Amino acid sequence: MAALEEPFFGTYGTWEARNPDCVARGLDVSSETRMIILLFASICFCQVLFMASRAPRVTWEAVYLPMVETVLYGMAASGNGQMRLSDGRVVPMARFCSWLITCPIMLFQVVALHNQE
Repeated sequence: MAALEEPFFGTYGTWEARNPDCVARGLDVSSETRMIILLFASICFCQVLFMASRAPRVTWEAVYLPMVETVLYGMAASGNGQMRLSDGRVVPMARFCSWLITCPIMLFQVVALHNQE
C-alpha cells in the first residue's frame, strides 16, 4: 500500500483551499433563519420571566435552563455562537457549551422526579 502524500486531516488550510464553497456556506446564515432564531430567543426569555414570577413555587432550574437557552439563541442569531477551525470547518461551540451546562441539570431534575415517587 502506498504512503499517503499528506496527513489524513491535511496541513493547515488545505481543506479550506479545496472546499471554498463549503466554507462560505458554513458561515452564511440567512436573514429568515436569524429571525426564527430571535423568535426562539424571545420565547425563552418570556419563559424566564414567567418562571421567575413564580419564584417561591418553582426551583432555580426552571429559571436557569431557559435563561441559558436565551443566551444561546442570542449568540446564534448574532453569529457569535460558531467557531471556525484552522482547516475551515465551522463548529457550533455555543450549542456544545449549552449542552455541557444544561444536560447535567436536566438529568438531576429527572432523578429528583423519580425520587419523589
